[in-house]
Amino acid sequence: MEKGMEKGMVKGIKGTVDILKNLGFPAQEILVQIQSQYGLSQEASRQYLK
Repeated sequence: MEKGMEKGMVKGIKGTVDILKNLGFPAQEILVQIQSQYGLSQEASRQYLK
């Protein structure tokens, strides 16, 4: 069950990043937003921008 929740979270974060990129948000602002929304560290949030 936890594995499924983790997959869902990853999918949601990636979707958020894609949307913000498509809207023209700068990378730094995307990092700030996903760190705030999902409680990620700087290092973890940077993995989603790759």
